[in-house]
Amino acid sequence: MSKKPRTDQDCIVVGAGAIGLLTAWYLRKSRLAVTVLDQSRPFSGASWAGGGILSPVPPWHYPAQVDELVRSSLLLYPDLIAELQDISGLALDFASTGLLFTGPFDDHAEPWRRAHPEDVAHGLLSEWQPHCDNRLAWLLKHTAQLRNPRLGKALLAGCVEKGIAVLPEHAAQAVDTGNARRLAVVCRNGVRLEADHIVIAAGAWTDSLLHDSGLSGYGIKPLRGQMLLLQGQPGQLRYIVSGHGKYLIPRLDGLILCGSTVEDVGFDVHTTPQARASILRDCIDLFPPARDLPVVRQWAGLRPGIANDVPVIAQHQQLPGLWINSGHYRNGLGMAPASAQRLAQMVTNSKLVASGA
Repeated sequence: MSKKPRTDQDCIVVGAGAIGLLTAWYLRKSRLAVTVLDQSRPFSGASWAGGGILSPVPPWHYPAQVDELVRSSLLLYPDLIAELQDISGLALDFASTGLLFTGPFDDHAEPWRRAHPEDVAHGLLSEWQPHCDNRLAWLLKHTAQLRNPRLGKALLAGCVEKGIAVLPEHAAQAVDTGNARRLAVVCRNGVRLEADHIVIAAGAWTDSLLHDSGLSGYGIKPLRGQMLLLQGQPGQLRYIVSGHGKYLIPRLDGLILCGSTVEDVGFDVHTTPQARASILRDCIDLFPPARDLPVVRQWAGLRPGIANDVPVIAQHQQLPGLWINSGHYRNGLGMAPASAQRLAQMVTNSKLVASGA
């Protein structure tokens, strides 16, 4: 990846997760010169730590704005993934595996099912997934997933291929007005970069950066999620299985991701034995063969939580040229392409208006 700050950038993106890298990707497609900064390594935060489910679970718990961004992203993903796979040579394992949801079914569930008859079937869990019990389950047929760590590697390779400068270990300390014409990002390592536009896509750290810059935030805060990785066999788990806040996600090679917790503990990314026990208990309840599968790994990530689940994709109200693409909470990968494309279009249109084009 590029480690040299460029001096001619039109736009600086703060944050090299899925949202930040995809925003840079679409900005570059509009022929803007882009630099991406990250406080550590690209794609090492929530984008890497999540399970890679590309739909809200369950979808009837989320506002219409989230549904629209998810559906728009699913239309963008096939071409995006094909291009990234071609550049990187990595298989991203993008697939509509479907999801078996076992509850709870609240008052919003049945109206949603009636409104989306083509998306759902209902029956017994055991009818679809061997070795499970006979509890009621809904099959959400079109729920998709991808291998999110591989997406990160491919997206980073794609950005570098397209001429985007990606600078790891450049933690943004503050945003200021630079000079009369440009904004600036000041990094904790002493580097100062100026551009016409700055996009904050810093996930759980978004509000902290805004407050340190003397600007108002959006109520975005870190919410820890812990996950486990089990070693299964290919085809052993046919679908994503979810119920009562937990889920199991099958990978094509037999690995099974199990998660997750939601913990309001600030910026603490440590794992706990209590979470391990809780996740295992609930996932064994959903899929009893998990009892005999070895645990390969446990990890934690920090989601950018926001009160209404709707991300902020907008220009900051206090500082023209400063843009926010953050607050995607549990559905960052599901909303990422459409969120990034939308923000990039806003920035590009703003430049056209400013230039009188």
